[in-house]
Amino acid sequence: MKPLLLAGLFLAVTFFACNQHPAPAAATVAAGAGISDSLAIRAMGTYTGRFGRSLITVVINYISGKTVSGYDVHKGLRRNFNGEVTQQGALLNFMVKEPGDNAYDGSFTFSLDTASWKINGKWLPADSSRQKAQEISLSRRVEDNEDDPFHLSYLWLSNGSTDSTLHFSSDGTCVLEFYPNTGDSTSTSQLVTVKGNFEKDTKNRILRIEWEKNEFIKPLSMKLTMDSSRQENDSMYIPAKLHGDGFVFTPMMAG
Repeated sequence: MKPLLLAGLFLAVTFFACNQHPAPAAATVAAGAGISDSLAIRAMGTYTGRFGRSLITVVINYISGKTVSGYDVHKGLRRNFNGEVTQQGALLNFMVKEPGDNAYDGSFTFSLDTASWKINGKWLPADSSRQKAQEISLSRRVEDNEDDPFHLSYLWLSNGSTDSTLHFSSDGTCVLEFYPNTGDSTSTSQLVTVKGNFEKDTKNRILRIEWEKNEFIKPLSMKLTMDSSRQENDSMYIPAKLHGDGFVFTPMMAG
C-alpha cells in the first residue's frame, strides 16, 4: 500500500505544479506593452515651471506605447527630445534626450503624476563642463480663454507703436519684435527678434518673463504688472496695460 500511496502523492503534486502560472511573467509582458492610448492622450500637453532658478516649457506631443517625443524651450531656445515612457502605478516615468548637436543639450529623467498632473525630475547636461544638472518642477499649463481677465491672446504694442510688438504663445513662450532705432521700420533687415519664456501669477496680475541673452533688453528677467481695463464713459474705453522694468505694453484692439 505504501508504494501506491507515494505514487498517488507524486502524481497530485506534479498535476498541481503544472497548472500554476507565475505572476511575474504576466506582469512583465504587460509592462512591455507601454501605456494605453487613452492615458497617452491625457498625458500629452504643455507643462511649465522651474528649471533650477529659471523657467522652462516642456511640451509632450507624441506618445505611442513606450515611445515619446516633444520639445522644451528655455530662454527662447527650443530643443526637440525623444525617448521612452513607462508606467509605475500613478506615475509615468520619462527618459528623454535632446539631439546632442548643441553645446547645451542634455537629457531629462522625470516623473509625471497622473493624479496632480505635475512633473518632477532632473536634467543632466551632456557636457558637464558647460552646464550643471538642474532640478525641474512643472505644472500642466491651462489654456487661456476670453473669460480669464489675465489672458494674453492679444498682440501687445510697446508705447502704442506697431514698430514694437510682443506676442505670447499658449506653450508658455513669447516673442518681442522691434526696431532698435525709433522710426526705422522701413528697413526690415534691422528688425530684432528676441525670444523668451513666461509665467503668469493670475491672482496678483503679475507676469514674469525670461529672455534669451541679447544686447537690447535689460534686465533679462523681467517683471510686468497688468492694470485692469476700465470704461471711463460711454465713448472712452481704457484697455489693460502691462508695465514694468521701463516697458509699457498695450493690447492691439481689433476694429
